[in-house]
Amino acid sequence: MPNPSKTVARIFARCLCAGLLVSATPLLGQEGACPAGGDLTPPVREKNRVVSRICAAGKLYELVYAIDRRTLSVATPASKRVVVERTPVGFEPEHVGAEQGSRFLPVSLQPSLDQGEVLYLSARRSTGGDGMGQCGAGVEKHLNVLRINEKRPQVVARLLITSCWRGIELAGLDGQDPDPLSAFSIVNGRLRIQFINYEGQGSVTAELSDDRRHLLIIPEEKPTLE
Repeated sequence: MPNPSKTVARIFARCLCAGLLVSATPLLGQEGACPAGGDLTPPVREKNRVVSRICAAGKLYELVYAIDRRTLSVATPASKRVVVERTPVGFEPEHVGAEQGSRFLPVSLQPSLDQGEVLYLSARRSTGGDGMGQCGAGVEKHLNVLRINEKRPQVVARLLITSCWRGIELAGLDGQDPDPLSAFSIVNGRLRIQFINYEGQGSVTAELSDDRRHLLIIPEEKPTLE
């Protein structure tokens, strides 16, 4: 005859396993889901990495700068982490305090989310030397366009917006409490950027083109003589 106590134990174990599977299913289904409310894009230092997050098309995306690996990567719910940039030795942004310069722009500054493209900033040191000489403490920053409506996210444009070497400087960074995003705005559905210097042209305003592949300098309006 079968042992009743062993039979009961087996039934209990099966029920317990089934219960664990049922309770785990919602957690697995929520992987990559967006938390409610709040701006997730400000970069956060987490041990040896800096992370910026954004919700796009109802899914959570991460932009991660790994300090120890010198890589900038994007993690999506549908794919493994994809490296979008590798920083050469000596050009690491943390050498000039710019490790938090890589981040997603806030949703309010994202004109193309509904078209499957996300804008993010990236930063690196201008030179790989010992910090002396021209641009030894300089920073190069890019505005990047990331296409996410494919299985593997892909950078489709990389536009220089800060450069010690080329004399490009964003507006709003010269105050006592500078806002790193004060130079950006949305005007008529386009991303607009204010520069206090742009390759010798002085103070200019630029807009991201409709295809988000170029920066277009807006001609300065001259007052008309009456």
